[in-house]
Amino acid sequence: MNTTQHVSIDAIDDPRIAMRGNVHDEEIDQLMSDMKEVGLVEPIVVRRVGERFEIIAGHRRTTAARLLNWPTIEAKIVEADDNEALRMRAIENTSRLDVNPVDDAAFCHELMTRAHMTVDEVAGIRNRSVAWVESRLQVYNMPTYLQEYVGQKRIALGSALWITKLEPETKRQYYANWAALNGISISGAKRWYDMMQAEGGLQNVDDSQIGDVAHATGKFVPHTKCKACGEDKPLDDLENIWVCRGLTCQEPSAENDYVNELISS
Repeated sequence: MNTTQHVSIDAIDDPRIAMRGNVHDEEIDQLMSDMKEVGLVEPIVVRRVGERFEIIAGHRRTTAARLLNWPTIEAKIVEADDNEALRMRAIENTSRLDVNPVDDAAFCHELMTRAHMTVDEVAGIRNRSVAWVESRLQVYNMPTYLQEYVGQKRIALGSALWITKLEPETKRQYYANWAALNGISISGAKRWYDMMQAEGGLQNVDDSQIGDVAHATGKFVPHTKCKACGEDKPLDDLENIWVCRGLTCQEPSAENDYVNELISS
């Protein structure tokens, strides 16, 4: 029997397998502000686990309530075993548009490793195709920097799936950083992969071809003037000069005078 009542915050545990990797993001501040002003619009959903409760839906709302020092929160208490709780959590989050692919990937991986589900079972519980689940598992196995770019929406998922196939790792990271800075379409990222295949490895591809692909796929390549020669150059042809802020570590020298001139000009 399902009931709705106010439950002590101290008696509520986070989900055993959470959908979101980071509930302490910048949106929490806005959620806290909304809850402080109008209260909880919709109860969270929990299940009993012994003498305590586990969150099924409402992880961020509960986090916001904790940060607001609420003693209790309104919760719908449902009867659910482990698998039923996972299914309910998956259905609740599948309908949300703000879950990023990296959190999706981690959730699918957790279902397989901790709940011992097969790819087919995960596809069924998520109401998705097997191909969709397999693509999320590829995201889970991406290098951390690529996951961060996808999570930050700096690289589209389709582009990242092609970039993750690039070799060697040094080139993969370079191309990923370039794409995060300049943008790359899915077709452009596939062209990079095709170049790697055709040339026997990206170590044999001239880095200038990165910008050529971006131009060919309609992506704008930012330019700026070189501080040394004054010529207009693509950003990927330039290098950063990293120095302490205020140059507090600098000792007088001809080289440092040149660096000071570059920074001040």
